[in-house]
Amino acid sequence: IKDNTKVKTTLDSVVKHEDVRLEVYPDPLHGWKVPTIGLGFNLARKDADKKLKELGLNPVLIRKGKSKLTKEQAFKLATDDIYNALQGAKRVVKNFNEHPLDVRSAITEIVFNIGVTGFSKFENFINFIHKKDYKRASKELMNSSWSKQVGRRAINISDKISSAK
Repeated sequence: IKDNTKVKTTLDSVVKHEDVRLEVYPDPLHGWKVPTIGLGFNLARKDADKKLKELGLNPVLIRKGKSKLTKEQAFKLATDDIYNALQGAKRVVKNFNEHPLDVRSAITEIVFNIGVTGFSKFENFINFIHKKDYKRASKELMNSSWSKQVGRRAINISDKISSAK
């Protein structure tokens, strides 16, 4: 139940940063090499077909643009991914539960956006988070190439972290 609050808080933030797109579209960074749907759901990932089928969807028709998601399906895909991102964040940030909700949500959103492997490369950021030095962690985040790619999202996430007590 406690994780539900974190997932909901993160989902609210993701919705602010991603358009809910019910039809297939090219990933903003990788184009059609990474077809995407919903709230940034990557259709090229290994488990995409399985996840779509669990929702009663035909993956082939989705990819061809001949079928689309409902808003509920888009939110279900995102919620599942946010929950998985939360678990990944907890593995990387050893003292994860000691941080304020805003910081945990911000970290979870970063993992949701770039994956646990990408996030674990943010070593300086993670070290400052471990030390609860949120100002320096925030600066570190803004110095990343990721922040330049995602623009406003990075600024919002960084602000959330830097204003934490």
